[in-house]
Amino acid sequence: MTSTRRSFLKSTGLGGVGLGATVGAATAVSRGDRAAASESATAANVVAARAAAAGGTVPFYGAHQAGIATPAQSDLQVAALDMVSNSLADLRTLLRAWSDATARMARGETANIKVEDTAAVKKFVWASQPTSPAWMRGGSYLVARRIEINLKLWDSTGLGGQQQTIGRDKLGGGVLGHVPPTAHILLASPSRNHGQRLLRRGYSYVDGIDPATGGMGAGLMFLCYQRDPRRQFIPIQRSIAGVDALSLYVTHVGSAVFACPPGASTGGYVGEHLLG
Repeated sequence: MTSTRRSFLKSTGLGGVGLGATVGAATAVSRGDRAAASESATAANVVAARAAAAGGTVPFYGAHQAGIATPAQSDLQVAALDMVSNSLADLRTLLRAWSDATARMARGETANIKVEDTAAVKKFVWASQPTSPAWMRGGSYLVARRIEINLKLWDSTGLGGQQQTIGRDKLGGGVLGHVPPTAHILLASPSRNHGQRLLRRGYSYVDGIDPATGGMGAGLMFLCYQRDPRRQFIPIQRSIAGVDALSLYVTHVGSAVFACPPGASTGGYVGEHLLG
C-alpha cells in the first residue's frame, strides 16, 4: 500500500490546513480468493460553517462514521486501494492503523492558529496600534507566496528521508519521536520563533508542464495572515532560510505582502478609514 503524494503534502503541513477524514472499508475474504479492501477518504481545506460553530472538528469515534451525516466539506479526495495480502490479520492491522491515523488527523494536530481560538486570533492576527496605523486596526497583513515543489525529486526520496525533512510520520501525520534539527516543523515552530504564530492557509496548484524542465509545474499557494509581518513572518522566514531541509525540494517563485483593512460597516466600504 502506498500513500498518495498530495495526501502526504497536506498532512505534513505543506498544505498548512486542518483535515477532517472519513474512512469506509468494504472487505471480501474467502478461502480461495485474495482479500480486497477499498477506502474512501475526504479531506476539507475549510471546515463547513456548522462544524466550525461547533468547535471546528468532527469527532471520529461514535456509532456512525463521521462524514456521512456530518456537515458537508468543501473539498473531496477519493482513493480506491487493493489489499494484496490474503491474511485477515493483515487486513485487521491495516484498518486499525488507518483508523488511528484518521482519528489523530480529525483532531487537527498542528501549531497553526484555529479560527475558533479567538484569543490567539486577537493576539496574532488582527492588527492594532501602536504597531499599525489607525486605519488598519482590526485588519490583518497577508503574506502570499507561490511555492513550486520539485515533485520528481521528492518522489525519488525514500520514506525515511521525507519524514525527516518534514518532521512528521507520513501515514499518521504525528510528530516524530526524534525530530531532526533541520526539520521544517521544528524550525518554523513557535518554540523556535519567540512564540510567534501565523494563521496559515495552503492550496495546492497544478500549472501544466514546465517547458524548462519537462516536469510538472505544481506546488503550493501559501497564504498567512498576521498582526505584524515584521515580527512574525519575516523573522520566521529568516530563521529557517538556508537551514530548512525542505528548501532542497521547493523554490519560491512569487511573493507579496498585502495590507487587508478591517471590515466595512453597513453602508460603508472596505478602506473607508483610510480614504474617508
